[in-house]
Amino acid sequence: MMSRPWNLLRLALVAVLIAAWGLHGASRADISCGGPDGDGDGVGDACDSCPVDFNAPLPVSSKLNGPLTAGGSVDLAFRLTPDGSTAVYRADQDTDEMLEIYSVTVAGGTPAKLNGPMVAGGQVIETGTVSPDGSRVVFVADQDTALVLELYSAPIAGGPPAKLNAPMVAGGNLLAYDITPDGTTVVYIADQDTDETLELYAVPIAGGVPVKLNHPLLAGESVWSLRITPDSSTVVFLAGTLLVDARLYTVPVGGGGVTPLSGVLPPGEEVLVEGFEVTPDGTRVVYASAVFLQPNDLYSVPTGGGAAVLLQSGLAAGGSPFVISPDGAKVVHRAGLSGAEELYSVPTTGGTPTRLNPALVSGGAVTASYRVSADSARAIYLADQDTDQKFELYSVPVSGGVTVKLNGSLPAEGDVSFFQVNPDSGSVLYMADQDGDEVVELYVVPIGGGATVKLNGSLPAGGDVFGAFFTLDGATVGYMADQDSDEVIELYAVAVTGGVPVKRSAALVANGDVANVGVAADRFTWLYVADQDTDDMFELYASRLLQPDGDGDGFGTPCDCNDANAAVYPGAPEINDGIDNQCPGDPGFGMVDEVSSTITMSAGELCWAAQPGATSYEVARATASDFTTACVTFTETTSCFTETAVPPAGESFFYALRTRTPLAGSWGQLSSGVERAVPCATP
Repeated sequence: MMSRPWNLLRLALVAVLIAAWGLHGASRADISCGGPDGDGDGVGDACDSCPVDFNAPLPVSSKLNGPLTAGGSVDLAFRLTPDGSTAVYRADQDTDEMLEIYSVTVAGGTPAKLNGPMVAGGQVIETGTVSPDGSRVVFVADQDTALVLELYSAPIAGGPPAKLNAPMVAGGNLLAYDITPDGTTVVYIADQDTDETLELYAVPIAGGVPVKLNHPLLAGESVWSLRITPDSSTVVFLAGTLLVDARLYTVPVGGGGVTPLSGVLPPGEEVLVEGFEVTPDGTRVVYASAVFLQPNDLYSVPTGGGAAVLLQSGLAAGGSPFVISPDGAKVVHRAGLSGAEELYSVPTTGGTPTRLNPALVSGGAVTASYRVSADSARAIYLADQDTDQKFELYSVPVSGGVTVKLNGSLPAEGDVSFFQVNPDSGSVLYMADQDGDEVVELYVVPIGGGATVKLNGSLPAGGDVFGAFFTLDGATVGYMADQDSDEVIELYAVAVTGGVPVKRSAALVANGDVANVGVAADRFTWLYVADQDTDDMFELYASRLLQPDGDGDGFGTPCDCNDANAAVYPGAPEINDGIDNQCPGDPGFGMVDEVSSTITMSAGELCWAAQPGATSYEVARATASDFTTACVTFTETTSCFTETAVPPAGESFFYALRTRTPLAGSWGQLSSGVERAVPCATP
């Protein structure tokens, strides 16, 4: 008799609960700077949009690698998992001059060796590639046979590595590989079946039987390079006789029919080995082709095959880089149509190229150093545009328009030597000897032009900035410089708006230097390679910029919205204490003492998780969702309410819940965000 009304009630109840409470109530353990990331920007929700506090105390750095054998050292290159929790590094840690691959959590611990036992003379050749989900590391090594490079995959935390390639023919070796963006498959090039004939294969990332992807090759032909489409479905590859007739093809990642892409090129013209890219949406392939050491032609073709469109002729002789805008709409490239190398943009689907730079001084040219901002709005480039042999930094709309010089006035011999565009597309970081000839310093400037700000501190005689970068959120700049002592390179951090830099590396041994740096996704943990403890013995270290935590709740300022109350922090559960325990952005923020758990109903019983501190609850029932019809309330001292009534024919019951004692709480919010009103509530 009650099954039908209770089914209706269940549907109505779910709608009310989602509107009133949502699905929040995550425990504190689930919320951290490296925890859930709702917008996918690499920063956990609890600290998203939260600036680094540069007045926070800096802890002593911790060493991540294991003890090194005599003569051992960590390779300068290392990798971080996408969530920033684990580092992968290469070192002759256990045996001198035998480079092996290891992983270690950035919080510290015992490193795990990822490769298997090495044959005499064997090495891991490169630092490897972490899969997009961070679960595995793919690497190249002559692990089983000296001087035979093969492909392996290992779990990130350690475990038996899987050899991915099939047995190599005598003389066979691996040339290149890539992982599909979905992390399931490794695509590689090797002369696996025939010595000196490089072919294309795909294999599951955890191991399995490789599938040959390329079409039958003629004598002297090979596969030379590859790209994978963003949806992981297709491989674009270059095959043929290098420097003679190399052409582009596509093939499904799982194998199947091969489709020619580059079509018929003029006699003697071929696609360049590194001269092709897939657009960010995967719909087109842009490629450069040329006769050996002659000016290039730039083409675009649908990834699925079809007629190629000539985008522009006359690109730089011998190969010129091009940049596809992040929105896939434009290709920015250099061409020498007037004799000097200048910067152009053209739609990826074809159209009239637009010259981006103004007229160049006699002898001037745009260099091969240019970028497009992440919002696809502007192109940034280096050129000796105004003065021959004086290289300066310029910004221009990617569709053409007024060009703006970004750097300040340079001395007679001054130049801009490096730049990086902020991930937020708002500013440009650059290095130049702007204030003193041969003294390289670090500056930031709005991307559309404006006042420059020097970011580094005062340098000693002979001091320079050697490298710099934005963190992922664009709010912080890291740089390496011999800022405090000449020829002692250390690591510093500074807000993108300027201020007093903070040293991020620990004290160095005499003649020690920082050689490389990486920043974890939480922005507060920085990893670096340095010969910090022993000269010429490079090791891997982590330092974390702590946030002051005034109330001891584990969340420091400025992430904690109330650092004077330990019951209030990002992701805090609601407590019956008469205050709002959540922070801005949390579900439930703006409501006081709301019941934040998911409500369940079974066999006529409505239950919820007990709220800390509450001694009784008030349940409201009505036959209208606005609680204006047949509204009654019930008091419960437990966290369940048993329904004994049946709704009138053709109607349903709606419920709302709040704490009653010791403090009356909120009935929740409507989907509009307005506090719910219950007219029949106990005063």
